[in-house]
Amino acid sequence: MSDAQRDMAKELADCGVDYIVGSHTHCLQAREFVTSAAGKVAPVVYSMGNFITNESKEICKHSGILQLRLKKTESEITVEENFIPCYVFKKYDASRYAPVPTIRETTVVSDKEFLMKADRYIRDVMCIDAPVSVDQTDK
Repeated sequence: MSDAQRDMAKELADCGVDYIVGSHTHCLQAREFVTSAAGKVAPVVYSMGNFITNESKEICKHSGILQLRLKKTESEITVEENFIPCYVFKKYDASRYAPVPTIRETTVVSDKEFLMKADRYIRDVMCIDAPVSVDQTDK
């Protein structure tokens, strides 16, 4: 992240935002937490990467899906997050430039190993410790 990105995130946090999601760098960037002048902590995802791309640089093929669930009460807004790491393959099955969740079940050993490596890399960049599980149920 650049100093300009961090300065902008701090300014947005000072304005009271609850969650900041950036874009445009064409590569995945870290998730951090910014504390506003009022002491409120706001998560910041500087860039989610490319979701569908034919970029040739390896760094541009790591991406993800960020799911946010906002809950508002009379006194506050809370945000629950789930992040699904993805890798954009030039061709996967019958799809071209398809974002594939790294937790996708596959019987192809080379794909499974590759997706596990991509998952570790993406979680490292995003500062997410545990492997992610997808919960499709409505809570």
